[in-house]
Amino acid sequence: MGLLSLAAFATRQRQKEVGVRKVMGASVSRIVILLSSNLARLVVIAFIIACPLFYDAGQQFLEDFAYKINLSVDIFVVTGVVAFMIAGISVGFQALKAAMVNPTASLRND
Repeated sequence: MGLLSLAAFATRQRQKEVGVRKVMGASVSRIVILLSSNLARLVVIAFIIACPLFYDAGQQFLEDFAYKINLSVDIFVVTGVVAFMIAGISVGFQALKAAMVNPTASLRND
């Protein structure tokens, strides 16, 4: 929910910029990439910060059990891919919705 709210807020803040870019001839795909790239960087940074923290917390949690498993890289890769896909879908939807708006409607609200 936080990522979806952040994406909606970011697109709302840049609504006039999107309108100007559309008037100047930018394609919908280019606008979606522009709006999604900033939030994609945030997701990658959050994942990089969370991996070592989760590894340490997971190792400490698993030490209390009689039958232990090892935390492998596969778990982190799958988690990262799924998190990036969920973020991409939610942010991409908000960016696509903002890019499909008529530019005159966003520029007229002065």
